[in-house]
Amino acid sequence: MKGDERSISLAKGKIDSLFRAKGVIFDQFKEILSIPVESVDELFGGGHIDEIQSQTGVTINLQSNQSAGLNYDYLLIGELYNIRKAREDIERT
Repeated sequence: MKGDERSISLAKGKIDSLFRAKGVIFDQFKEILSIPVESVDELFGGGHIDEIQSQTGVTINLQSNQSAGLNYDYLLIGELYNIRKAREDIERT
């Protein structure tokens, strides 16, 4: 999917709802989250990522090296609802 963050999130939610109505549950959605370089130490150094992973069940992995020198990209894998929760927790941190 391509588009702004809000549009992609809405589309994923609608697709998930459609499949859930048919009895199909996907638990391996993937989403990339860019984190500013200056936030990486705070987020990973204090054990926040480990806590977010254990609370949500989402796997969070470094996707690539620094992109454009300003952000690190992380891949979030899990059920859509849990990815949203993990993203909110990361953004709050």
